[in-house]
Amino acid sequence: MTWFDLLVVAVLAASTAFAVVRGALKEIGTLVVLGGGAAAGWFLAKPVAAAFGAGASFLTLAAFGGVIALVAFLGLYFLLHAGLRRLPLKGASKRTDRIAGGVFGFARGLALIGLGFLAYSYYLDEARRPTAVNKALTLPLAKVAAAFFESFAPPSAGDLDGEGPKAGANENAAADGYGRGDRAALAEIVSTVTTSDDAPPPAAAPATGDAIASALSELDSE
Repeated sequence: MTWFDLLVVAVLAASTAFAVVRGALKEIGTLVVLGGGAAAGWFLAKPVAAAFGAGASFLTLAAFGGVIALVAFLGLYFLLHAGLRRLPLKGASKRTDRIAGGVFGFARGLALIGLGFLAYSYYLDEARRPTAVNKALTLPLAKVAAAFFESFAPPSAGDLDGEGPKAGANENAAADGYGRGDRAALAEIVSTVTTSDDAPPPAAAPATGDAIASALSELDSE
């Protein structure tokens, strides 16, 4: 095992254990509350900033949105816990809540690993990664998790193994393929060339030779 394997195992174990202790209701409820706070900050930032007479710059809206999101999150979080206190779980229901929380925590750990490895792959291509990453036993798991989120990325984004031809000899470039960004750029170039209007034919030069010959023949006849 390498340090990359230890990191993956640590993230999965910590996320799963934390979710088991809290239970599925608290974990899912916290996620919903977090989404509610983010939505409040997104939709209310501009109206609140306008009410205070502030400008509509990005930094101003970001500051108002952050404050609104934090206040909304704290308020909704308080309401969530107040409601859960009135819904005590005992026996089988509590055990089911803990098991479901563990499943949720494991899925959350996979999501964190996938997002982290996706960002790492865009930053550092496969040829430049350390051996501890390329030889890790959990590398396929990280790639699968990252590929799930990569499927939502725009076509111009690079592949998990880096943009451009994969590491290796030049003769393997055609077999291995190119990065998604290169393929999109090439397709755009081909589309531009094949759909461009044909250039109009050059205008025919005036028949100056015939006019001169006619003028000379008239002079000879005189």
